[in-house]
Amino acid sequence: MQALGLLPGRRCTLVAAAVALAAQAVREAALPGVEEALVRAYASLHGEDPGCRARLALLEALDHMEATDDAPFVHAARYVQLEKAWGAPVDTAAGGAAGVAVGTRISYLGRSVACS
Repeated sequence: MQALGLLPGRRCTLVAAAVALAAQAVREAALPGVEEALVRAYASLHGEDPGCRARLALLEALDHMEATDDAPFVHAARYVQLEKAWGAPVDTAAGGAAGVAVGTRISYLGRSVACS
């Protein structure tokens, strides 16, 4: 806190609480936009997102924002994107990483979701 020019003590507790509230407000304001961007990415980026980099970045943003809706993560775990490879096409979707995230999230939140 000294980097902010504050004295240690009660003021730091107040500043920490204010920053936490501000961070929550930013998350809540940005979350719908990130969720909408992910929906658009699944609908329109067919063949334009090698390795699902954009989709994975959006999923990571949702995870960092502590999104409580598991639907985007379940969708990602089930998503398949076949890309050209030497031989047969290969699934390069972000589903593997997202699947790990969804498993962790669901068990953390105490939910049960069938990912078939």
